[in-house]
Amino acid sequence: MKRTVSQHETHGVATWYTRCPIMDAKPVTLLRVGLKHVLSRNNVLKLRNRLFLMKTYLKFVQSGYPLNVICSPNSNFKLLHLKEDKNLSKIYVACAALENVIVWNLSNASIKMVLEGEKSFVTRIEVGPVKMAAGYEDGHIKLWDMESWAHITLDGHTSAVTCLDFDKDSTKLVSGSLDTYMIIWDVLNECGLYKLKGHTNAVTNCKFMTLYPILISSSKDKSIKMWDLTTQHCFATLQDPDFEVLDFLLCKEEQMMISADSGEDLKIWSLVDNVESSGTKRHMGTGNTLLDIPMKCNMVSRIFKKHSVSSKLLRFDHQYGVLYCLNNDSTLEAFKLKKSSSLKVSNQTTIFEENNMSDCFESLCEIPATNVCHLELLKNRKYQNMICIAHKKNCITLNTVNLEDPSLKFQNILSISNSGHRSSPTCVAINSNSTFFATGSNEIKIWSIKDRCCIQTISTEQCKSLIYVTGDRYLIGGMKSGALYIYDMLNAQVVECLNAHGGAIVHLKEMPNKNGFASCSVDQVSHNNVFTIKNVRQLEMEDPVTSFCYSNCQTYIAVSALNDVKLFYDDTLKYCLTLYGHKLPVNCIDISSDNEIIVTGSADNSVKIWGLTFGDCRKSIHAHSSSINCLKFVPETHYFFSCSSDSSIKYWDGDTFQNILELKRHGKSVPSFALNSDGDLLISISKDCSIRIWEKIEELMVPDAEENEEGANNPMITLAKDQDKEAQAHWKPSLSSVQHTENLVDALDIAMKAKNSDEPTHPVLISWNMSANQYVLYVLTSIPSNQLDVTLLILPYKYVLIMLSLFTDWFDRPNQFEMCLRCCLFLMKLHFYQLINTPQMEPLINKLRQHSKKSIQKLKEVDGTNKAVLDFIKNLQDTKPGGEYLKF
Repeated sequence: MKRTVSQHETHGVATWYTRCPIMDAKPVTLLRVGLKHVLSRNNVLKLRNRLFLMKTYLKFVQSGYPLNVICSPNSNFKLLHLKEDKNLSKIYVACAALENVIVWNLSNASIKMVLEGEKSFVTRIEVGPVKMAAGYEDGHIKLWDMESWAHITLDGHTSAVTCLDFDKDSTKLVSGSLDTYMIIWDVLNECGLYKLKGHTNAVTNCKFMTLYPILISSSKDKSIKMWDLTTQHCFATLQDPDFEVLDFLLCKEEQMMISADSGEDLKIWSLVDNVESSGTKRHMGTGNTLLDIPMKCNMVSRIFKKHSVSSKLLRFDHQYGVLYCLNNDSTLEAFKLKKSSSLKVSNQTTIFEENNMSDCFESLCEIPATNVCHLELLKNRKYQNMICIAHKKNCITLNTVNLEDPSLKFQNILSISNSGHRSSPTCVAINSNSTFFATGSNEIKIWSIKDRCCIQTISTEQCKSLIYVTGDRYLIGGMKSGALYIYDMLNAQVVECLNAHGGAIVHLKEMPNKNGFASCSVDQVSHNNVFTIKNVRQLEMEDPVTSFCYSNCQTYIAVSALNDVKLFYDDTLKYCLTLYGHKLPVNCIDISSDNEIIVTGSADNSVKIWGLTFGDCRKSIHAHSSSINCLKFVPETHYFFSCSSDSSIKYWDGDTFQNILELKRHGKSVPSFALNSDGDLLISISKDCSIRIWEKIEELMVPDAEENEEGANNPMITLAKDQDKEAQAHWKPSLSSVQHTENLVDALDIAMKAKNSDEPTHPVLISWNMSANQYVLYVLTSIPSNQLDVTLLILPYKYVLIMLSLFTDWFDRPNQFEMCLRCCLFLMKLHFYQLINTPQMEPLINKLRQHSKKSIQKLKEVDGTNKAVLDFIKNLQDTKPGGEYLKF
């Protein structure tokens, strides 16, 4: 690709334009005499020379969402009802599927929609009346509107999100994390309110109470804390000296709390509104502050389980009074609330008597279930006594429970299972025209690349290798038992099963002349005629064989045995030469299309590049941080891909020995991948059950630029905060917030220069056709709402004073008044002591007070008028429904 650099001299500014992908066709500006140097002239010349010599490559990116994953075992799922389903005839399930959230229609086992995420995996999902939230491993939270499905991102935690909960109006959201903090979020304003500090270990659950402004949280620090959201402090701590608290729930109109811990039983707590003892107070911290205790909580009883293992999940059926307890060994127990549990009325508040609460649950029975990782109770009245279960084997089932039957057996009604393997896939193969691909596990599945769905499932043994032969007419699978399954793709049936080897068939390869294929086991390499499906010849090896490959002209066959790679002549199977050098067994080998180089990957984490003619080692690369599992050349090039147990896939240049690109979307080990014949499509599989499709796009990339982009970390900014407070600021600075602050600072500098009448009008104001105040307001409104607080937080105090002087003009704009008032109050609270100690700021503060009151009064009048009109229309609609006045 030709690159050109041109120089233009205007007003002492030199601008170099370069046509290069990494510069995005933007100018590099050199500020000269009297100005600060952004880049020196010598550095730009070096950059220009480097751009001429830099080798560029086409980029591989992931195409669409990963396949094969129905539900992630390390997260939860939620049942939800969409407004379009007015008759409640369909059951929708929102499941975490690695980094995405998939909404399944459980009624027909189809995907309703996919809410795509970023690089980190989903750890928690919560559904409110109109909102849905998902927490991720890196601590950020995505919030969707369930009508438009538009989303925002909330960033505040530093570790994985472990629990989420909406309040009854879906106006607030609470999130708990492994970083021991909880953050209260304002859903309407899309920002955080405050952070609650008190737990010393990971937060396991947190819930809003619907009748009181109280938040209850549990943690692995062996405690349950109750927080008063009005005063933002913890007024009660329920401490267990021995066991970590893993889950809890509220039942019976929030008068009873049941907790599950790492012990062998469940605890029952009574929650009593502290009306009788309203004068009860407690000391806060080391000071003399006294605060009311709004609620009392006492442990009154225990529920003893049949299994002596800890519990991890509790669910309560309020309609039938049944408590379901999921244990860590995947067993499920049910307990029935006794009808004889009496109630006591005190001060117009209905509560359970603590004496009777001690024996209010009886063991119903154990429900036979296996590999259960999560469950939810169906609240739809049309489906009674139904439990939706997510299994560790990548499937979701809807089951009925017969509460009258003592055996209490499950009956499977609906399931989502055919859309993925029950276990992680171990092998993959693409057909010649890149329309279908096959994956093997406990069965073989055929997938459509265009439709991104499974179209055929073949019941077999444990499959270890796959290959398409005879123009994609047959699909051959090598099994762990040593058998070969021949599947006829045209007639969709298994035509033959051969016992080819005594051990697992770890590798299959089609011969370059298309006349047959070879199979590799730990004992030998066998050559088979594809038309008659019979063994033609065998190559016996003394050491276990892990992999093999043919040269393109079918002159050589390379076989890896332990730490060495041996080359044989294919026609006579006579020994040619041995490639020594690896310290651990060689797992994979491949030869380039021009028969010039051979690459080998080993369990010693290294990739070696050899000359095929003389067997000379050209380069040894420490390629991955774990064992290399698969290597393949891109056809007609010296570029090759490698995958490893460190969950990464790397793209290499065999001539320059340079790492071109790293694909890091998998969460666990990548055992294998497949390349199509054109080299522009790669399909990878992983032990996290995912199948990812990577496509080559028409976008040039430079390896060094990609490394710098990946290495860019968020700035380390230390925020001043009081470590002793239970409620703290929630802010988490990021690179984007720093960039927004820099943009705001630049805009304020332009506004200051515009006040000087001697200065010419700034080119930016001329291009945007705006005044200085309008431009600053435009930059401020372009900042996302969830990053506005952090942006203003790191704004220097010098520019804070400039912004405060501009608010008097902005308050007169009714469309932006709410946002401007929020920013003004935030800055004044943040810099309160500096402002009150500056006498020059008093007139400005008084002016801001007058303007804000005046604007608020105008908005009140507008809101009052609008409310009166709406009330009038509502009264008309009640008296004359469907009248002409409703037609607009």
